[in-house]
Amino acid sequence: MVRSPVHLNLLVMFAANVGGATYREALKLIEHTIRFFQSRSVFTPLNTPGWIRGSISLTLEIENLSTTDLSNLWGVMGGRYVPSVLYRVRLIEIDGEELQAQPRRVSRTRTSVSPMRSDAAVRPAPALVR
Repeated sequence: MVRSPVHLNLLVMFAANVGGATYREALKLIEHTIRFFQSRSVFTPLNTPGWIRGSISLTLEIENLSTTDLSNLWGVMGGRYVPSVLYRVRLIEIDGEELQAQPRRVSRTRTSVSPMRSDAAVRPAPALVR
């Protein structure tokens, strides 16, 4: 049975929780995130290789919260505030067609974090999607 597509709006938070690093370094990471999404705020099948079949486009916009709302959000998440930015992701279409293949199971993960030197030149984050 084919159901009609569902359109969703999501709120996505990017937070720079870099334990041991300075607040200034965390702000630099958030700055890189903002710069990336300012230069690339729309994702479509034409500008994003491997885009999900049958989908349309995603648009990311910064969501400005009042100080009270931001404090409440961090309180709900149970964490202390760290530099962050909140984006609204608009127009995600989930197709009503059934899946053709099962997703692959994640068998291994790897995390790599390297400390930023305070004297290092700030370089823009590499473009993840072209």
